[in-house]
Amino acid sequence: MNAIAKRCAEIVLTVKAKGLLFRNGGFMFKDIPGYEGLYVINESGVVKSLPRKKGPVSVKKEMILKPDTDTRGYSRVTLCKNGKAKRFLLHRLMYTTFVGPIPLGYEIHHKDFNPNNHAL
Repeated sequence: MNAIAKRCAEIVLTVKAKGLLFRNGGFMFKDIPGYEGLYVINESGVVKSLPRKKGPVSVKKEMILKPDTDTRGYSRVTLCKNGKAKRFLLHRLMYTTFVGPIPLGYEIHHKDFNPNNHAL
């Protein structure tokens, strides 16, 4: 194994250990905490529902969720688990997925105060 192949193998192992997924032209997707195996989000704020099966039968295909906007202009998505739906603000999902839990009493603000910019 040459040096480049060895380094690529190390990167892949590191990515798998951190629970990161690479799909669609290199965009990085990561499992959403509490919804692992059901939904992933990338660094641009795109949320995908992963394909689901019930035994050998495919129940749901992979699809990109379309966020809606609340009355204050913040994007949000609805995630379902065990038959229960819950809405999440997209910028908070981004933070909890890529940074970690939001400490009690803290708020997550957009760097440029633009509620439609979800970049970290």
